[in-house]
Amino acid sequence: MDLGLRVYAELPDAAAGEALADEIVRLLPPSARVLVREVDRYWKIPEYQGVWLRLATPDLIGTFDAVMAALAERWKIHCEAEERWAVWNSGHDGPATLPALRWMNLEPI
Repeated sequence: MDLGLRVYAELPDAAAGEALADEIVRLLPPSARVLVREVDRYWKIPEYQGVWLRLATPDLIGTFDAVMAALAERWKIHCEAEERWAVWNSGHDGPATLPALRWMNLEPI
């Protein structure tokens, strides 16, 4: 099973979105290997760029926890074990590691 990480950030253009994706990938734990990387403008909020990463990992739970810790201190975690998923929202969950981040979702896929 892999992990899916979706991130939205307030950024001016696609080049800034690609730069943010590079920063996010650098922050990921060594146990997370990027299989798919996509950067697109968020259709609901044109001022946001979206980053989608599909991450392969040999340790789903450990990598899940390490990805959360690398990107923000507080997440809302739903469910338990391999079914769990988490959401981080800048308006509710405190600061993220990267200031431009506005919303993130992490889940097994």
